[in-house]
Amino acid sequence: MSKPTTQIAGPKREVLEVEIRKATTEDVLAVRSLLLKEFGYIYLTLLGPDYNRASATLESILKANRGRDPIGYESFYVAKSKENQKETYGILKLKAKSSDKSWDVFLNGLLILGIALHKLGLRRTFQALRKWHVIRGVNVSVEADELHIVYLAVSDVARGRYVGKQLLNFAKRLAASRHKRTLSLYVREKNVNARNFFLHQGFSIDNTIIDTEADGLLMHGAMIRMVTQVGNFPKD
Repeated sequence: MSKPTTQIAGPKREVLEVEIRKATTEDVLAVRSLLLKEFGYIYLTLLGPDYNRASATLESILKANRGRDPIGYESFYVAKSKENQKETYGILKLKAKSSDKSWDVFLNGLLILGIALHKLGLRRTFQALRKWHVIRGVNVSVEADELHIVYLAVSDVARGRYVGKQLLNFAKRLAASRHKRTLSLYVREKNVNARNFFLHQGFSIDNTIIDTEADGLLMHGAMIRMVTQVGNFPKD
């Protein structure tokens, strides 16, 4: 599902030092905004082209069950300026092999379905389910020895100020602390800048997943899986 963000090449700018922590309810709007900005091609495909409606629906999903669900705000990390905690400069979402019971997954699905029905109505919810059936492959499986980057995004004002690299280094250290052998992510074929950024950070291309129907619906090319070994990460 990931379409990670990278800094855009240009004049060197001052490093923006950030503090990375778990998101709280105060961060929901910032998380929602960055998700729609960087991954809107997924959410607007699923929830419909009406930005305001999609935004309201995504906000409700992030807040559902007090943010404790797999897409809830508690599953995100946020990068906050050390000088101004009100500013959110980036987000990160990680995924390990799930230990959730099938009953928990079922209940979470019902919760999201209820939100969709309330926000989108029956017809649009049915359309969203049909589209999700096509693109559900973006909900990737994760191996036991792997930590997966689902989302990594940086705000416009923080581009070129090493926030993306700080988020990535945080993910690397967390993977090492959890004794994971591999850190993985997916980029879409059209996101050349992100692919080059991750290659520069020590990732390699593992394989390319082509799903003609899903790729045609999302219109951002095939999914490219990139990996790196945790043992290769600097510990600082």
